[in-house]
Amino acid sequence: MGRMLTYERGASDPALAARAADVLLAPCAVPTASVVICAYGQLELTVRCLESIARNPPALAYEVIVIDDASPDESAAVLSQVPHLLVHRNEANRGFLHSANTGAGLARGEYVVLLNNDTEVTAGWLDELVATVEADPRVGVVGCRLVYPDRRLQEAGGIIWQSGHGWNYGRGESPDVGEYAYVREVDYCSGAALLVRREVWGALDGFDPIFSPAYYEDTDLCFRARELGWKVVYQPRATVFHHEGASHGTDVTSGGKAHQVRNHGVFVERWAERLAEQLPEAPPRLTRARDRRPGPRVLVVDDRVPTPDEDSGSERMWHLLEILGALGCVVTLLPVDGVLRQPWLDRLQQRGVEVRYGPVDPAQVLAELGPELAAVVLSRPANALRFLPLVRQLVPQAVLVYDTVDLHFVRLLREGEATDASHISRLALTMKAMELAIASDVDLTLAVSEPERQLLLAEHPGLDVAVVSNIHPTLPPPPGPDGRSGLLLVGNFQHPPNVDSAQYMVEKILPLIQERAPGTVLRIVGSRMPPDVEQLAGPCVEVLGWVADLTELHNTSRVLVAPLRFGAGVKGKVGDALRRGLPVVTTSVGAEGMDLVDATHLLVADSAASTAEGVLRLLADDELWRRLSSAGAEHIAGRLSPDAAKQALEDALLRLGVLSG
Repeated sequence: MGRMLTYERGASDPALAARAADVLLAPCAVPTASVVICAYGQLELTVRCLESIARNPPALAYEVIVIDDASPDESAAVLSQVPHLLVHRNEANRGFLHSANTGAGLARGEYVVLLNNDTEVTAGWLDELVATVEADPRVGVVGCRLVYPDRRLQEAGGIIWQSGHGWNYGRGESPDVGEYAYVREVDYCSGAALLVRREVWGALDGFDPIFSPAYYEDTDLCFRARELGWKVVYQPRATVFHHEGASHGTDVTSGGKAHQVRNHGVFVERWAERLAEQLPEAPPRLTRARDRRPGPRVLVVDDRVPTPDEDSGSERMWHLLEILGALGCVVTLLPVDGVLRQPWLDRLQQRGVEVRYGPVDPAQVLAELGPELAAVVLSRPANALRFLPLVRQLVPQAVLVYDTVDLHFVRLLREGEATDASHISRLALTMKAMELAIASDVDLTLAVSEPERQLLLAEHPGLDVAVVSNIHPTLPPPPGPDGRSGLLLVGNFQHPPNVDSAQYMVEKILPLIQERAPGTVLRIVGSRMPPDVEQLAGPCVEVLGWVADLTELHNTSRVLVAPLRFGAGVKGKVGDALRRGLPVVTTSVGAEGMDLVDATHLLVADSAASTAEGVLRLLADDELWRRLSSAGAEHIAGRLSPDAAKQALEDALLRLGVLSG
């Protein structure tokens, strides 16, 4: 149970006293976080604040401390009846700053969390604040997304201009707009709901009394923390409703708010040198001012928010966004379809990627971000064709990067040959002309394999083409062959080569396998599965549809089959299976672009009969299975790792001046 002081005076409002007594805070012997609430009168607000904490209990261990600043009402007596609440009453009114310092001095937690009494918290607020600092040892201060009771945004991190005046970023807007919903470094966050590491609080000796009784003390603390090398971060997942002005009003000419004017002068004098580095007070500069990260700004345009559990292209884009962040870039993603795909949208935002989702005007985004952009990455030919003229017009200084994903015309040429479809072959020639024109009109083209790079250079020797292949993080060693059974076929079935592959496997290859290994089961897994694939289900064919996590299937299947008759680029399903130690039988098309060697890393078979033969060998030969499992995983770890992709992208961006050496 938390410590508690009692008072003899009774409450003048029995109903309010009863509500306070019913607040159920969790008992805690060793808190991780200490929530410090400073209050002067306004008992109703304080009780509502405590009720909101009780309604949304943190998962971590916490304590709540109320510093009653000599309230003229019955606050101390009423609050002393709240179980597990520590109430400390100042003998005289000392103001917010001294009360906050007093509360922090009583706190036992590793994190000091300041919370205004005129706030109401929401689910997960405290857990998210703590998770933010624990995810990055350089983060010392974290602020919340503050929202008015009418659900308009009050603050998504604060900006300080050269004048020393503050700006509540996003004030009055929707709190769910992409610009306000991602984690980023900021100038300051309001002390109305603010977490500070105890180490930082101690090093700074809390709020500086020079700002007593209130105002600018939180901004000054954030500036001082940064001087010591700590980050100040805004966390949108921690949403807190704030009745702004309930404590001191809003009139800066009288009452408590008058201290804001005086303390502005104190702040400006103290931080004159740092303020000279801030941006001038001009709202059009909000794009740069809202995010303190110093790296180059990069805009990435792709079809959609990547869903790496659904398709190889999404997995590669996901890792590319992570790598750009790791290289110090400040990244904005513009998904053309505007759809909010969760949980991936939220995960990107938590990694510091701004995502402009919803009904967004691309021209407006480019005009807004344009002056700050060092590079624009256009993924896939349709997006590049659409956006190139607009980018050239609105962002003339930016380096333009065309990410092919794969060479679409190569895939179409092969599809036309495999299916004897002349219209597909004609489309391939049109696509080839378009892709080569795009590559000729940008500063850098990203290919996914060396063969595709060489193909582009053969057409246009002067192109700047870098290889950034599929990206597969290394995993622990997989289970061995014992206990495994059946075959696995994986694909994003919105992609025609995968539909053809599944049909070819069931109709031409599986019957040959069944002749010598009757009862062998084929499991077909993948996203966006059309009826043509669903109807392949049968006695030995299980059509599972989309599976979020393939780990169990990879660890229990005997062989991955990928009988791709056409396609291009690097096949994510093949690389993913190999990195997981699951032996693969595929075609030359399926194996291309990864420097894989037949019978060393996998088995390559380009006919139905040879594919069936390769599968049968792996079903029967444990020694072959183990050899391919080990060699395949080792090869992918060396060639398609995040480190390899990061090095290739870093080299290209350094060469073009996007990154500085």
